[in-house]
Amino acid sequence: MVGAALGIAVAAYYYFVPLTGVNGTIGAGLVLFSTVAMLIAAALMPLFSSKAIYMTLGLLCLLDVFLTALAGYFLHEWLLIAAMVVALVGVIRAISRFSVIHRHQGARV
Repeated sequence: MVGAALGIAVAAYYYFVPLTGVNGTIGAGLVLFSTVAMLIAAALMPLFSSKAIYMTLGLLCLLDVFLTALAGYFLHEWLLIAAMVVALVGVIRAISRFSVIHRHQGARV
């Protein structure tokens, strides 16, 4: 969630502030939308105990991270790429943590 929030801040800056080179463009708007969607998905992940739903949201977040970083590369938004690196670490940690928690819970039953 931290990486997504950082991504929103960076994307909003580049979209709304004049003279950034990409302000008001469709690409910057799509990046802003994708980071908001990433934050929503990251916030919803802990609410699901179903492995299928959790992993689906995790994989969609992972896809969102890579595609947003690619868009940041094309838009020359290096801070956005750095925010997506933070988000990537978070997504990988969340997915691996869910697997470890459920593996240990299954052993206790």
